[in-house]
Amino acid sequence: MKSKLLILLLIQSITIVMYSQDFINCSKSYLISKLEANGFEANPKAVHYFKDSANQVIAVYNEFRYSRIEYHITENKCDSISCTSSCDQCFDQTLNSILSNKKRKWRKTKANEFVSTKKPTQFKTGKEGERLVSVLKLVITSSKTTGKLSFLIYNQWINETKFKAFKKIKKYKGIIKSYS
Repeated sequence: MKSKLLILLLIQSITIVMYSQDFINCSKSYLISKLEANGFEANPKAVHYFKDSANQVIAVYNEFRYSRIEYHITENKCDSISCTSSCDQCFDQTLNSILSNKKRKWRKTKANEFVSTKKPTQFKTGKEGERLVSVLKLVITSSKTTGKLSFLIYNQWINETKFKAFKKIKKYKGIIKSYS
């Protein structure tokens, strides 16, 4: 009996890691193809279900529907990802799978915030002539009214000097337990 439970948990963990991958800046069609390749269906009765609309793709997983990830779409590209969960363990698995993505080089900048220090590919000049870089930011929140945990990943423009300071912070390596 224990071995069946372990196998079930392993399968769910693999699914979580695969579909909670970083799809920021990927096309909507690529995102949907990856969800389908990992067992998600457009059938609302499926255990791993996704819903497609004009400006977002919502993925809901686990048999009790505790967790959902929303991929927000602008101009056919994913520009932010939000995850909400009422199950602490489900939330922790999803968050840790995102933060363990080594190519993003996540740094913890505040108790509930992380910044990716992957080499930026987008630059612009600020109002005062300073050089700005686009970075991914992850913010964790907890709702006192619903008890649900959530995080949001989005692009943010920051001063290049601040970005360089973030790179000096030790890389995230730990396992996060819920922020409830």
